[in-house]
Amino acid sequence: MKKPVNTTTARIAAKKPRRIGIRDVAKKAGVSCAAVSRVLNRGPIRISDAKRAAIEKAARVLRYVPHAGARRLCRQRTETIGIVFPHAETALSHAYLTEMLRHIADVARRKGYDLLLEFSRDPATAAADRGRTDGLIFVPERDTPPAVFQAWQEAGAPYMVLGGAFAKVKPEFFVDVDVLSGMRVMTQHLLEMGHRRLAFLAGIRSPEKLHGFGEAMVMAGIRPNPAWSEVCGLEMAGIEKALDRLLKGPASERPTAIAAANDELAIRIIHSLNRRGLRVPADISVAGFDDIEIAERFTPALTTMRIPLAEMAERGVLHLAGQIESGSRTQMHCLLPATLVERESAAPPPAA
Repeated sequence: MKKPVNTTTARIAAKKPRRIGIRDVAKKAGVSCAAVSRVLNRGPIRISDAKRAAIEKAARVLRYVPHAGARRLCRQRTETIGIVFPHAETALSHAYLTEMLRHIADVARRKGYDLLLEFSRDPATAAADRGRTDGLIFVPERDTPPAVFQAWQEAGAPYMVLGGAFAKVKPEFFVDVDVLSGMRVMTQHLLEMGHRRLAFLAGIRSPEKLHGFGEAMVMAGIRPNPAWSEVCGLEMAGIEKALDRLLKGPASERPTAIAAANDELAIRIIHSLNRRGLRVPADISVAGFDDIEIAERFTPALTTMRIPLAEMAERGVLHLAGQIESGSRTQMHCLLPATLVERESAAPPPAA
């Protein structure tokens, strides 16, 4: 026989606990709701230290969490940072940019900002859109025209460029990596291993990295072979054609090492070399640039230059947050070093 159900008890058990609201905090602290809102949402208010402490204590005791919308209204901010990428169809297909975005999100979250992603073929117009965000981060491409950086500066809104050191007219605020010195270090590393016949391949035009490669070669007393420096793209067809040219002729006249301008290209070069029956690094060494996440897990693990993406994101977001919160327009030109990471894809050249 079933026991009778106490419907009153069932209703009480099913009833959800009431959400603590701003009125509860105000009542416990003995102040107005407006005072609670402004104190907890860091809004402008003239109030005694004792009342401020009472409000904060009441909120802790009651475990009150301010409503995000109310907080933003009180602060007259969206608490959102926009990230502008130049092209929707390509931006996040690159591991480098995906990892950068992850680090930006980590720092923004710690600072209490949401992110809004925008993909634009006309990044200059994004600088003028201030309604949805408090500030913007721009991730430029190599061919971003100087007029874009000028438009961002003239718009007057808080912004930060992650990249941009390549521009002839530098943005007012940027954090970037010294890729010229980084490629020079990588090339010197290959030279110190005993390589003398080195090639340089890039997915896109990269004058700074090519310059660093050439500097290291000249410092070692070696004249770079112009035919062994090429922009081949990231598609396998272009990579295959470039390798056809590099590897024609007898082994004694081929490069013994390839310095790639980024890790994605280096990995695709290794795939192509493997299909040709060449072993990396026993027959030919390959080095990359960026140290993307897969570089360490790839076989062979990739020798590369590590770009400090976490530090780039940290410096960029914190400076942008400072612009937003204080109105400061202090110029920031920050160039960070890349670090050599020695792994398995580069070794001394094969014996003659």
